[in-house]
Amino acid sequence: MAGDFNHLRPCTWGSEVAEQKLLETLDGFTTAAEAPLAGWMRARGVGYVAVASNLVAHGSFGWPNKVGEHRFSDHEGAGVVLARRSTA
Repeated sequence: MAGDFNHLRPCTWGSEVAEQKLLETLDGFTTAAEAPLAGWMRARGVGYVAVASNLVAHGSFGWPNKVGEHRFSDHEGAGVVLARRSTA
């Protein structure tokens, strides 16, 4: 699961109900990428990549939301190198 959850972790502002729902949703997942990431222009962000238990993360990376003067989004990108977890 990847996305801009639009929520800092731990919660520093906003709805406590939303924080609880996010934690419930992420139960059983590990967080493989969490802001800030190498490659980002900003020191803070709200992008995360959560990984199910049948996968393992081998690294995370980020990319800026802007190239030259062209802005693509209001958030930087987040990526993770994933593989299936060995069952052997």
